[in-house]
Amino acid sequence: MRPWIKRYWRRLLVVPPILAGVAAMALAVQTRDAPERQAGLERVARVRYVPALELAVVPRAVGYGTVEPARDWDAVAEIAGTISEKHSRLKRGAILPAGTLLLRIDPTDYQLAMLRASAELRGAEARLEELLRREDNLELTLSIERQSLAVSRRELERTRELRSRGASSVAAEDTQERAKLIIERRVQELENELMLLPAQTSAAEAEVAHYEARYDAAAIDLERTDVRAPFTIRVAEVIVERHQYVRAGDVLARADGIAAAEVPAQFPLHQMAPMIPADVQPGALTSEAELAGIVERMGLTAVVRLNSGALHAEWPARVARLSDEVDPQTRTVGVIVAVDNPFQQAEPGVRPVLTKGMFVEVELRAPPLAPAVVIPRAALQAGDDGVPLVYIAGADDRLERRAVKVGLVRGGFATIAAGLASGERIVVTDVVPAVDGLRLAPVHDEAAEARLVREATAQDAPPEEPGA
Repeated sequence: MRPWIKRYWRRLLVVPPILAGVAAMALAVQTRDAPERQAGLERVARVRYVPALELAVVPRAVGYGTVEPARDWDAVAEIAGTISEKHSRLKRGAILPAGTLLLRIDPTDYQLAMLRASAELRGAEARLEELLRREDNLELTLSIERQSLAVSRRELERTRELRSRGASSVAAEDTQERAKLIIERRVQELENELMLLPAQTSAAEAEVAHYEARYDAAAIDLERTDVRAPFTIRVAEVIVERHQYVRAGDVLARADGIAAAEVPAQFPLHQMAPMIPADVQPGALTSEAELAGIVERMGLTAVVRLNSGALHAEWPARVARLSDEVDPQTRTVGVIVAVDNPFQQAEPGVRPVLTKGMFVEVELRAPPLAPAVVIPRAALQAGDDGVPLVYIAGADDRLERRAVKVGLVRGGFATIAAGLASGERIVVTDVVPAVDGLRLAPVHDEAAEARLVREATAQDAPPEEPGA
């Protein structure tokens, strides 16, 4: 048999098994039983929940500002002259204690002026003393002259009596009369001189006072040649050097106090509102004392934080005062907080010195509010009509969409004023679709509950406000 015929018959041998397989499959399909229909299964959504908690919420506000020294000082020359001395450590950044002699203006001219004023004062005092002694001498001389006048008058009376009896001459009477007149004139001159002495004494006293003032002014000018630190300072800038001439009014150096640092921070109005007592009307505050009283009544505490890369540090602070205006563009109010003794609070590697120019975060805390129902902020949903909703896992583990009235909203939590009771299970998982009556498999999210408690009661740092 030819080879091609053999190959043809071999191919035909494959066809019968294929046909048998097809026939068997067709028979199996026709003879199998129909599938049983099962009843539809109800969908169950696995969700996390947090119980609604009744907590005394601590109102908090977060603002930001730049550190400034609570006190700064410009060393201004009060007199003119040449700088003759300069402290060796008067350099930028140096810390110098109160009373340190920083600069000295050449005192030679002012020492000479003080010596001149002293000499002039002694001369004026000598002239006043001379007038006082002269007054004493004139009064004594006047007393003697008055006694002499009395004697002369008696002598004149005796002369007249003798002449009336013919025992004395007219010439003798005239001589005695002339002597009396001379003494009277002398008495009159002394009295006139004494009358002028008070005016002369007053002029001399005014002259003494004038030279005393000149002496005191010279002494003050001499004292002003020494420029000393009025309090413990940190030098910010040095403007003059030795042998430099300065005029009165020139700034010699600038320095900052280290006793306290201040941070003028800006806080959103909506965060500050819950901290203001309900009976306070800001427009009625007309004095600094009233404003300070309101700040005290608010009972605010403050913390200053520095977050720079891997460095995180904080300082306890106090509320010093409120700013004088509200920023109309950012709708923020200024609050100035102070950190006492920032240098003493420094810890190497942990807390640096709170230095001028640092950009820091400031947190304010008010006393706790009345207890209220608190839920996670993320649990709030928007209803079709704009009314806030929360999803609740009911007692039968079915979803309930309930409208609520929201109170205070801060960070990651919100208080509920109406529509929710403490202990109800609040769903914090997104449910799609959210249908009333949906069967749930709720799981208690203990970590979320712990975060809620910490944040609402101010036991941790507040998170950033959305959009901040």
